[in-house]
Amino acid sequence: MYYQFGHCLVDTNNYKIYRYKQVISDDAKSIEFLSLLGQHYPNVVEKNYLIEKLWHGQAVTDSSLSKLVSDVRKLVEPDEDNICYIKTVRGSGFRLNEKVYISPTNPLKQPVNHAKLNLIARSFERLKSLFRKPAFLLITTFAVSAIFLNAYFPASNNINQPTKIINPIIRVAVLPVKSENTPINEWIKYGVMSMTTDQLNSYSSIQTIPSSTVIAVAETIDPSISIDNDYQQYFKTLCGQIGCNHIISIQYKLDENASPVLRYHIYDHNQRTSFNHFASNDVIYATAQMLDSLVRDLLPSQGNRISLSDTYSNNTKANRDYAIGVHELLSGDPVAAMSYLQLALNKEPDFFWAKARLAEAYYQNGQLEKSSSLVEQLNQQQPSDKRDYFLQHLKSNIL
Repeated sequence: MYYQFGHCLVDTNNYKIYRYKQVISDDAKSIEFLSLLGQHYPNVVEKNYLIEKLWHGQAVTDSSLSKLVSDVRKLVEPDEDNICYIKTVRGSGFRLNEKVYISPTNPLKQPVNHAKLNLIARSFERLKSLFRKPAFLLITTFAVSAIFLNAYFPASNNINQPTKIINPIIRVAVLPVKSENTPINEWIKYGVMSMTTDQLNSYSSIQTIPSSTVIAVAETIDPSISIDNDYQQYFKTLCGQIGCNHIISIQYKLDENASPVLRYHIYDHNQRTSFNHFASNDVIYATAQMLDSLVRDLLPSQGNRISLSDTYSNNTKANRDYAIGVHELLSGDPVAAMSYLQLALNKEPDFFWAKARLAEAYYQNGQLEKSSSLVEQLNQQQPSDKRDYFLQHLKSNIL
């Protein structure tokens, strides 16, 4: 993959950093750092996440990361006294402060297709006019702009060597949503794709290919090769260029009550799952149900996979944050878990299991007083065997 910002280009295929088209470094740690910032642009990448990804669980301090950032700035910044590329967000982490262009092919060898970029931008403006209701307008602007207003690089018809993946775990490409004999608008086709990609990327065990990259490369694949009629060849062609090891294909239709139904396949190099169906009176809620199932299907089954369905609240959005929080907790990241569990409680203040898991996250993070206080509060609520067992077990650990 190639990440271009300002006068710099990061080549993760060949492990090179370019500035003004000249190679300035082949340092692996610097390349991994910049590629992580590029993958998450324009968001802030937290320090703990960077340390986890760059040092793979080794015991290092913030000073190691600070030293790396200083070294990278010396490489790429035009003026060390006037930082313009790598921005420090105090108390959080770092982000790239320059527009990032992501491409599966080398942009130094192939110029940007500005005509196509303009066409996409015009298409997006027309798309916005289709959705006049405030809710649809908000969702459309957020989801579709994440795909189409990113800079677009046309992909080569030649299949490149597989991208070198940094610490690969599960690397997923989500395809644009397809219709089953039902008219489909651009928001469902690309908005649900973008939502699914963004939500899956919230899990530290899952890495997602940017939607704009998937679209760009998918357009170059021979139309006679489709995920439906020859998934192994399609998988080889797509993932050979963008480095995925799983593909998610989502289909959309309306049932007899004109309610949206989503279903999906997960493909790897030699098999695919059976379809799972998710119906709701709103496509957003159908997508939320689908995401919960997708995560259960994608994540490894060893030890940290549990069923959460009997611990959910009646608030679908709160359940989604809760599920991510529990996953982060079981993956050994109590700080990230606390953030997501608190989001769930902001949406559903009386969510018992979100509070219980938050108490567990406090305990794992060494905040014993806060954990003990929350356990005591929960003990005052309506008991059940499962709740009592969980709280007593946690209380015995605290003591």
